[in-house]
Amino acid sequence: MKKMAKAIFMHAITSVHAGSGSSVSYVDLPFQREVNTQFPVIYASEVRGIFRANSFEEKFSNISDFEGLRKAVESFISIFGGGEDVKREIEKFRDEKGIDEEDKLRALENMTQPSQSPSRVSFTDARILFFPVRSLKGVIAWITCPYVLKRLKRDFEIFGKKLEFGVLNLNENEAMVPKESELSFEHGSEGEGNEIVVFEDFRLEKKEGFNVDVFEELLPDSIDFELFRKHAALVSDDVFKDLTMLGAEITPRIRINKETGTVAKGAL
Repeated sequence: MKKMAKAIFMHAITSVHAGSGSSVSYVDLPFQREVNTQFPVIYASEVRGIFRANSFEEKFSNISDFEGLRKAVESFISIFGGGEDVKREIEKFRDEKGIDEEDKLRALENMTQPSQSPSRVSFTDARILFFPVRSLKGVIAWITCPYVLKRLKRDFEIFGKKLEFGVLNLNENEAMVPKESELSFEHGSEGEGNEIVVFEDFRLEKKEGFNVDVFEELLPDSIDFELFRKHAALVSDDVFKDLTMLGAEITPRIRINKETGTVAKGAL
């Protein structure tokens, strides 16, 4: 069987919450994080589930006859394999209009068994590439770190593609930005101070040399690349980890007690 691999880049236009279950922390419903790095992540099972659900809705949304059902089933399970959801669609068709097609429907049901139709696609975790944080100048910055970029480079090499990011070395107190950056400002006496950037509560020395051109063909079209170029920054691995912990949005979920008109216990 021929094997193919492809990288998918996703742009979160609004906040994304891939939950990891309840927690005893002050954030009671945290999102998923990598165990070893604590970077935000969306687990492979979630990614696969999203793609599978969208494909399922597309394939089975307008079934009018048995031939349409057969094509939908065969097309879907040839990629994602069989499952109870496919079987339910066959049952639904049988209840509505498939009485005269019983033998054919049974044959389709047999095809949906996992042993008969294994999945032919697999997904990795959706790993972080750039993370948005508040910037004292420029409003927002999209930050990444050497570890993240080296990992991306390694992943591309697995399926025969090369990425070059240039020099990624920087100190803990530095942030590397493109020459077009709008994130830095001069700190100190006029003409004598160093240029710095401030992300959340982190004050970092500006360092030029971050080449973001390699991302122009990788990032989704929904991203204004010229804006991205002016707001991208490379920080150290430790600073990146801290900013993804401290800079993540916390959304309160408030439930009001109708009798008292105040927040219900445990609902803030």
